[in-house]
Amino acid sequence: MVDRIVNVTEIITDRFLIRELSLDDVSERYVGWLNHKETSRFIDFAQIQTHTIESVTDYVKEQIESKDVLFLAIFLRHAGLHIGNIKFDFIDHVKSSAEIGILLGEPEWRGRGVAVEVLHKLSKFLHDELGISEINLCVDSANQPAIRAYEKANYSVQLVNQAESSIEMSCRYSAAHMPPTRLALGTVQFGQPYGIANQDGQVSRQEVREILRIAGSSGVDTLDTAAGYGNSEQVLGTSGVKDWRVVTKVPPIPIDCDDVRGWLRGVVSESLEKLELLKLQGLLLHRPLDLLGREGGAIYQTLTTFKNEGLVEKIGYSIYAPGDLDALWDTYRPDLVQVPFNVFDRRIHTSGWLQKMQQAGTEIHSRSVFLQGLLLMDNKDRPEKFNRWGDQWRNWQDWLRENNLSPLQGALAFVRSQPEIDRIVVGVDNSQHLSEILAAIQVPIHFAPLNLACDDEELVDPSRWNQA
Repeated sequence: MVDRIVNVTEIITDRFLIRELSLDDVSERYVGWLNHKETSRFIDFAQIQTHTIESVTDYVKEQIESKDVLFLAIFLRHAGLHIGNIKFDFIDHVKSSAEIGILLGEPEWRGRGVAVEVLHKLSKFLHDELGISEINLCVDSANQPAIRAYEKANYSVQLVNQAESSIEMSCRYSAAHMPPTRLALGTVQFGQPYGIANQDGQVSRQEVREILRIAGSSGVDTLDTAAGYGNSEQVLGTSGVKDWRVVTKVPPIPIDCDDVRGWLRGVVSESLEKLELLKLQGLLLHRPLDLLGREGGAIYQTLTTFKNEGLVEKIGYSIYAPGDLDALWDTYRPDLVQVPFNVFDRRIHTSGWLQKMQQAGTEIHSRSVFLQGLLLMDNKDRPEKFNRWGDQWRNWQDWLRENNLSPLQGALAFVRSQPEIDRIVVGVDNSQHLSEILAAIQVPIHFAPLNLACDDEELVDPSRWNQA
């Protein structure tokens, strides 16, 4: 065995664990990635032959014994699932440069910001540990999703080789590079007044455009909206959202609807028209238990048809409690689920559903991070009906004080500590509020104690507040 460049034990990001690839990692799953036509279409090694455990073992052995190669495996932090590899080769200490290649083997994890999150962490690691400041790559010009991902990871185009249909890109390490964000922008306030702490009413269209500008320049790439959010979809469409990942929601199915398929197609067509888009990133049912009615099969089949037609990338539902998943999961398996989750409301975690969904490859978006603003309010501003949970508020304020956190920092730091969550949906009333959130996510993640969790649905479920 030759001397290693550097020993990599574990590198941790918000969602992933990265370590050196070993021969023990060569599995039927790994071999399957290389033999899958779509997964490996841009991987040169995969095109040479049909691979076996033996051929991949030989390849990995050769790579990990090379002096100018650093071959790393990417795992889900909690689940430990191997989802892909990243390889730095032609490492040149004189030129302070290296070349990179990525294989994201699990299809469910494409388009979820894996490359951006991993590359940001590894760029700093290579700079600090190996003195490598420039990382280069060559990407097929047809691989537009990869190109967009690299651009988000601070790579820029250096050369377009039309003869070989390839693009050369490069990134020079800078401590000033913005870290990746899992934030998604909730847009209910763009279409109607919303939130118990909202003092400004519906956001003006001029302010919406400024919010989108700031969010986009800060790495936020996902918008959450719904047909039922007033005129939010129309406001977004006129503001221009073609470069965003837009997730919208279908309203509850009318009781007297006698053509569910036609009604759904009309709703989706209208959403696309208002948003001025040809395709949605996600389409969710706003009332998921519609699937348990007599038209449940027709609803799900219609959503699947939209996906097959290329109108939608992922389908799923927005749930209100873990019991919704208990009832729906086995029959109606979602690509994307939106869940309520915050420092008080941890039901989706304690039920085991957060981990189960991640292991199944389901994309998870959390909402109600601030409990509609209740977590951010001062004691004097909080409505009196919430005073009966006095111990809860005291524990929350004690934890914030002990960790020197503002309520905004604490609420975000806790949700960010959950690696299963892909996007954290936050609503904002104005651009200043967004800037405060973007500053707050720079605080390290924090694990909040169990005494902050609350199972009382009269507090954690906003739909029941009027009953409290």
